[in-house]
Amino acid sequence: MRLVGVLMFELLVKTDGQRAKPFPWPGYPDAGWVAADENALHKLSTDPDSRTIVVIGVGRYYLVKDHRKTRWEDHSYLRLDLRDKTLKFTVDLSRVQCRCLSTLYLSFMPEPSNGNDNYCGIN
Repeated sequence: MRLVGVLMFELLVKTDGQRAKPFPWPGYPDAGWVAADENALHKLSTDPDSRTIVVIGVGRYYLVKDHRKTRWEDHSYLRLDLRDKTLKFTVDLSRVQCRCLSTLYLSFMPEPSNGNDNYCGIN
């Protein structure tokens, strides 16, 4: 248990009221996931070696080019060019309770600025 705590401490990078976890992406060795808020961070675990992301509970996460940045306005979203490509993923919804909504989506958003992620909940 103590080893897990040490590993988690090493993986967390404070970024101006938010936190990030490294997740290297092809062509972006410093890429990572930034949680929309600190509460969301505790619901996220990553394993870059197996290319696995686990989210338990509610949270928003953004794939950024450099997880080490310290302010939202310095972040840049990692944009995936999926033309003529296939994106495959597995989603385990077996623990989602009845009458709960679970969503997973990709969206094109403006770059972060003015201290926020520029998320818009109107889809």
